[in-house]
Amino acid sequence: MSQDAAQSTKRKWLLFMIFAPGIFLILYWASLRYNPPAADGVEMPQTYVELGERVQLDGTGYRVYQGTKLFSERVELPNNLAIAEPGRVYVGLGLEADSGKLPGEIKVIDTLGSMYAPLDVKRDVVASTFGLTNDDHDVFMFKVSSKAENFYFLIGDHKQAWRFANTYRE
Repeated sequence: MSQDAAQSTKRKWLLFMIFAPGIFLILYWASLRYNPPAADGVEMPQTYVELGERVQLDGTGYRVYQGTKLFSERVELPNNLAIAEPGRVYVGLGLEADSGKLPGEIKVIDTLGSMYAPLDVKRDVVASTFGLTNDDHDVFMFKVSSKAENFYFLIGDHKQAWRFANTYRE
């Protein structure tokens, strides 16, 4: 191999090593940018009441309520501070049941078609962050999209929901 061919090969490899990572990152960014994740496709409840209203489901009375604050960007934990990422916000709700026990899965869905499960957070943290009473009722915290218009709180397999508007909306 001649010296000119060796220099040419070295130059080509050097240019490849400089430009290849940049091209890869541009293609990766473009693929993420134009393929947004699909919504969960959850069905919207047909019947709903507003927060604070009492509903009878299978002979048991339930009431979903809010504290002094419904939405929060930040949650103060012992020795730490949790801040929701952009486009998300924390929601705190309380559930009062006559029987004192939960009838199944608890979830919140939004008008964008996404479903949210409650976060595993200590009761006193949720109560203090959202101004909920720390009594025998269950309290829940969810991290939801801040772009939805309304949210629905669902209990188990029941079709009844509690609706609350997004007063935090960006």
